[in-house]
Amino acid sequence: MSREFLAVEPYGAKGKIGLINVGPNPTPVPDFYRMIPAGVIVNECKIHEGPQVASEADELGKRAVQAAELLAEGDPDVIAFTCTASAMSVGPEADYEQITAMEKVTHGIPCTTTTTGCFNAFKFLGWKKFVMASPYVQPVVDRFIRVLNAKGYEILKSETLEIVYLDELRKTPTSKTYEVAMRAFVPEADGIFIPCTTFRAIDVIERLEKETGKPVITSNQASLWECLRLIGIDEPIEGFGELLRRPGRTSFKGFPK
Repeated sequence: MSREFLAVEPYGAKGKIGLINVGPNPTPVPDFYRMIPAGVIVNECKIHEGPQVASEADELGKRAVQAAELLAEGDPDVIAFTCTASAMSVGPEADYEQITAMEKVTHGIPCTTTTTGCFNAFKFLGWKKFVMASPYVQPVVDRFIRVLNAKGYEILKSETLEIVYLDELRKTPTSKTYEVAMRAFVPEADGIFIPCTTFRAIDVIERLEKETGKPVITSNQASLWECLRLIGIDEPIEGFGELLRRPGRTSFKGFPK
């Protein structure tokens, strides 16, 4: 008896994303799979992080380099380190330094970070002044604002949930994300920035944009946008805000490629 086999494309025929994520964070991969176009896959490598939010930024960067080397064995099209605080709470050039360190071990595979994705997204949408709604404790927020100011951005208002432990953060409902974003919003802002890849934020993007009339950038949304830019996928993605819906990401000249 003969058997016929269907000719199917391999997984990741359109693109392969290598994603570095901290162990306690369950959010980036499900968020990516809800947003990515068909034919793109995500391969995740976890690294250790302690129980407190944004408490080990320097050590996380070193662990991410080791993870990038492992992910490179699977020959992805891009490798992304999805932790906003690991660079944005350290210094204005920390994301560049992280990418450089990762690309030394990935043998030509381009690397990026969530922070780089956010900076490029700000530039792509033309933001100069915006509000920030985050889950972080105030000292972390203050470091973020210093880095953003050093990059030339004005933070008109910041609101935070002051969450200390990652266990609480990953259980925070999207209603809290919406509430803190609306508390932060002021009409003169270019948009609303919601950092933190553990924070459940992509579900509130469309509602916030509709109610405020301003675009919203979140960490996981910007991370995916940056990965697609580097892979060369420009198709508009509906349902997750102006950033992913707007064409032109592949012709945009951001850092590093």
